[in-house]
Amino acid sequence: MFKKLALVMSLIVISLSVEAQQKIKGNITDGEFGGPLIGASVTIPSKPGVGTTTNFDGNYELNLDTGKTTIQISYISMKPQTFNIDVVSGVNITL
Repeated sequence: MFKKLALVMSLIVISLSVEAQQKIKGNITDGEFGGPLIGASVTIPSKPGVGTTTNFDGNYELNLDTGKTTIQISYISMKPQTFNIDVVSGVNITL
C-alpha cells in the first residue's frame, strides 16, 4: 500500500512541475543588418546549465518555470545583453 501511495505522490509531483513550465520562443536578429544571428547563446544566469543556441533562422526555444526570470543573450564580437522577462510567451529580441 505504501509503495503504491509513494508512486502516486511521485507522479503528482512530476505532473505539477511539468505544468509549471512554459515554452518560450524567440528570434534574435542583428540590429544593424536585420539578419538572423545563427548560434547566439540564450542562457539563464541564475540557472547554470540551462540555455540553448539559436538555429539557422535565429530562432530559439526554452522550457522555463513560469514567472519572472532573467535571460542573457550573447554572440561573438557583441556585448552580452540581459533581459528581465515574465515567462508567459515568446520574446523577440534585436541586438
